[in-house]
Amino acid sequence: MLATTRHRLPSTMLKRTRGHALMIAALAGIATTASADAMTPFQAHFNVSRGVLGLGTATFHLRPAEKPGCYVYTGHANPNALAHLFIGKITEKSRFCITNGHIHPSYFKHHIAGDKKHSYTLHFDWSRHVVHYENGKGKNKTLRIGKQALDPLSLQIAARRWIEASSHPTQLGQRTFTLVDGDDIKPYKLKVETAPDVSVPAGHYSVLLVQRVNDNHPLKFWLAKNADWIPVRVEKTSGGNSFEMNMRKLVLNGHIKH
Repeated sequence: MLATTRHRLPSTMLKRTRGHALMIAALAGIATTASADAMTPFQAHFNVSRGVLGLGTATFHLRPAEKPGCYVYTGHANPNALAHLFIGKITEKSRFCITNGHIHPSYFKHHIAGDKKHSYTLHFDWSRHVVHYENGKGKNKTLRIGKQALDPLSLQIAARRWIEASSHPTQLGQRTFTLVDGDDIKPYKLKVETAPDVSVPAGHYSVLLVQRVNDNHPLKFWLAKNADWIPVRVEKTSGGNSFEMNMRKLVLNGHIKH
């Protein structure tokens, strides 16, 4: 659920440099029932591993904000004792509203314990169509955005809503989203494919496979058809290593989903 990126979870977890957010940002991807609702509050808990080696856990939580039509989405990556030797605890938080059918983020925070350089915040100003970036060491930058742009967490929600809105999700093909990734803006292209059912600690799910297209580090998401398109498995390949996130528990609208 959490995205993809240089300083987030989709890369190697054994470096404090680019992409050590595999447990969180890796989920920037996505997940059939007619009653599916991507905005239903949920808590999803994952085991994170590299092969047979357990690296820790990750948790994602979507809840309504105080203002109607607005939401708060958070992600927490907790490395175990071994992984903690290489990376700190990672926390991400996105605040966004849905306006005229589009997701407009207002705030995003990416924090790595003990790493000010790769910790940062984004403040979106939609009246001026700019986003302000600042990292933990005071480096700042203002980026110009168009009518639509997403942070790594709200991108997950936008992708799930894209699939949810289709009566034939397997025929969607590809779509490119605009992602504000740290102090950079980049296209984020996703492709939808059919896939066999998957079994994870949380249960057995019928899924669609969503992959990031044209990226040097393959990233795959298995989205549950009967659980509001929430990812139940995420796989990232980097430097010859394969990292996985497998759901161990899903609480959907206050009820444990099996």
